[in-house]
Amino acid sequence: MNLFIAGDIRGAYRSEELISILAKDPDVKIYVNEMKFKSKFKKVLSKLGAMITLMACDCVWVLPCQHETVFLKQAVRFKKKLVTDFYLSFYDTAVNDRKKLKAGSRKAKKKLKSDVYALTRSDRVLFLNESECDYYTSLCGVDRNKIGTKVVPLCITDKKDSELPYYTGKNDYIRFTWCGTYIPLQGLEKVIKAFALLLKEGVNAKLTVWGDSDAKAAPYKKLAEKLKVSNAIDFVNDKWGDVETWESYMSENSDCAMGIFGDSVKAHTVLANKVLDGVAYNTPVITAPSGGVSEYFDETSMIIAQPEPEAIKEAMKKAAEMKLDEVKAMTGKAYGIYKENFTRECYERRVKEILKELK
Repeated sequence: MNLFIAGDIRGAYRSEELISILAKDPDVKIYVNEMKFKSKFKKVLSKLGAMITLMACDCVWVLPCQHETVFLKQAVRFKKKLVTDFYLSFYDTAVNDRKKLKAGSRKAKKKLKSDVYALTRSDRVLFLNESECDYYTSLCGVDRNKIGTKVVPLCITDKKDSELPYYTGKNDYIRFTWCGTYIPLQGLEKVIKAFALLLKEGVNAKLTVWGDSDAKAAPYKKLAEKLKVSNAIDFVNDKWGDVETWESYMSENSDCAMGIFGDSVKAHTVLANKVLDGVAYNTPVITAPSGGVSEYFDETSMIIAQPEPEAIKEAMKKAAEMKLDEVKAMTGKAYGIYKENFTRECYERRVKEILKELK
């Protein structure tokens, strides 16, 4: 099979893993389209060459968050088998999550049109879980039973187990860790408010916020100052993308990972990367209930808290009161679920199943 990869493969773990898997398959020849040039002439030549290559391929695979690419429409035009790793709705992200566009506006309609086109024209549309499949298809007004849906969960690399310094007695304080890009979906302000309530109750704790931007972190730093907890919160924004440093930090320092606590329908639907990262590190995880979470986990495998500061505080307090054997029982169950569903091997198996179906 000649397979055309549509989208930018750089910096996205799921995309990089796909390329790695396909490159080892003797029955698949892959062609990657995203070549970046500053020269307009070279850009035109590159795009033209990619179009010609696409015409010679059997199948086009659109990478996560890339279904606005012109190559998707070209795949339909030339009647190629088409796989779209949907991952998220551009309409939902812009209108409901980040609130950058108003529903019904011209730009919002354009985003929705892109989503619907990808959903209805693809031979296989990949979703991270059943809840997200239901949510995105319903949002776009598409009957999921009339399209080729396929659940391919998140692919999370195995991590070095956390040393759990608090639970093993190395530290006399518990460190909660949060990692993300400061988008509203994640509800970081609630985590900080909950943390402030926790400290008021006399719990010895610290919070690390590992983000991607000092500018985007500014409102949260101001909130921490207002609540007088700045001295107990470490904001780390200068190491985003340094995976090795982040993984070392998490394995050596993290006692409990924080998930997402946003108010949008999307927040109540998805299973976030940060939740599974915490599981992969074998740390307890605190997150809000969601459709995606409940498909795999329950209160015996992680700490589920309603997305309100008081409830999150109680969950953090529960984590601080747990003993090492309780932690091991909870993380052991969660890690078993991770191994059954979210490893590289699981992802590779599902990718190969899709390719076999399309031959």
